[in-house]
Amino acid sequence: MVFSGRCSQNLACSPFEEIVVTDTIPLRPGAPPCVRVVSCAELLTDSIRRIFTDDSVSEVFGGKNHMF
Repeated sequence: MVFSGRCSQNLACSPFEEIVVTDTIPLRPGAPPCVRVVSCAELLTDSIRRIFTDDSVSEVFGGKNHMF
């Protein structure tokens, strides 16, 4: 999800306790405190390494193919 327009204001007024996003797109300053950013760097680097070494990428996800 890309936070644009009045999204930050709308989320700040929402009943959500926490909204979790990845760090793939930087948040603009002033994001509401209910937004928590998690890193996806380890997941991406492990996946890329496995592709280049012909290892199983599904092992990154515990051997299961997950839909996100």
